[in-house]
Amino acid sequence: MFQVKTQYIRDDLSDLDNKLGEQMSSIQIDHLRNHDKIVRSITDLSCTVKENTAKQTALYEEIRGHIGVIAGAVGTIVRGKSGPYQAGYPPEPTGQTQKPKVPRGQPGPLSARCEPLSSEEQEEMPPEVQGGGNSGQPPVPPEAPSTPFVPENQVPEQKGSMENSIEEGHP
Repeated sequence: MFQVKTQYIRDDLSDLDNKLGEQMSSIQIDHLRNHDKIVRSITDLSCTVKENTAKQTALYEEIRGHIGVIAGAVGTIVRGKSGPYQAGYPPEPTGQTQKPKVPRGQPGPLSARCEPLSSEEQEEMPPEVQGGGNSGQPPVPPEAPSTPFVPENQVPEQKGSMENSIEEGHP
C-alpha cells in the first residue's frame, strides 16, 4: 500500500513538473516575442529621432540664414533713414546711456549673431533679396516697416533674443 501511494505521488509530481515546464516554455516564448517587439520599437524610435533631429537642424540653419538676410535688410533700412552710415547701435532716446560704438571693419551689433551666408544659401535667395537690381542701390523689401529700428532691449513685449526664441521649441 505504501508503494502504491508513493507511485501516485511520483506520478503527480511528474505531471506537475511537466505542466510547470510547459508554462515556463510558453512564458519564455512570449517574453522573447515581446523583447523582439520592444527592440524593434526602440530601433524605430531611434531612427525617427535621428531623422527629426536632422530636419530640425536643417530648419534651424535655414532660419539662421533668413535672420542674416533680415538683419542685413534692417541695417540697410536704418542706414537709409538715418543719413550716412555710422557703426554701432542706433541712437537711443535721451536719458539712457549710450552704448559703445563699434569701429569700422569690426562686426556690428547684428552681424555678431549671424554667420555669413554660404554661396549655396545666396543662390537660393530671390534676386531682389540678393541685391541684384540695376539701380546700384541696396534692395529694400516692399513690406519694409515705416517705423524706425528699435534694438531688442527696448521692446517691452519681446521675450528673449532672436536666438533664444528659436531654441525655445515652439510646436
